Amino acid sequence: MGDSAATFWAGRRVLVTAAGSPLGRDLLAELQARSAAVVALLGRGETLGDSAGRVAVVRGRADDHARLTTALVLHDIQTVFHLAAGGLSAVRSAARLAGGVPVVIPPIASTDLVGDLIWRAEALAPAARRAA
Repeated sequence: MGDSAATFWAGRRVLVTAAGSPLGRDLLAELQARSAAVVALLGRGETLGDSAGRVAVVRGRADDHARLTTALVLHDIQTVFHLAAGGLSAVRSAARLAGGVPVVIPPIASTDLVGDLIWRAEALAPAARRAA
């Protein structure tokens, strides 16, 4: 991991939908390794298993616009990784209301989904924030 990537994610406040899924847990682990401040959106009955470390949990659904907007604002989220099967329009709308938070969605096919998601989020950040 390069210094610029480590600096970019250190303390960055990130929300992950479907965080209890296998991809979600892998992404949480990578974000934690990069020192991001992670918030997991979990539905009823979902758990993080061993990934629970330093993760804040918000209970709700990815299609619950009000819940998402509240979570984004209260946790001052800077990046959203939307891994849930549904709710993309609610997530995008909530992100706009929360000040234009970038929303990263997984590509259809990738050999390294976690790495690709991290790269996409870094690319979406405004240039001034990447340099900070």
